[in-house]
Amino acid sequence: MGSDADLVLFDPEITRKVDFKKMATRCDWSPYQGWTLGGFPEFTISRGEVIVKQGKFVGQPGRGRFVKRQF
Repeated sequence: MGSDADLVLFDPEITRKVDFKKMATRCDWSPYQGWTLGGFPEFTISRGEVIVKQGKFVGQPGRGRFVKRQF
């Protein structure tokens, strides 16, 4: 209770060919390079705000918050 809920809405019909050069990562390779994969996120909602829309980050930088894991 009292926790935030983040949500990802994805479209299972979207397919894309993996190209590590277009990925948001500093890694210069992908084990899936050249594969065609299906099912990609359309929107990511964090704390009630859309922060990713059709693959583009649209949130405010720095709005994240560290939540310490409880055991």
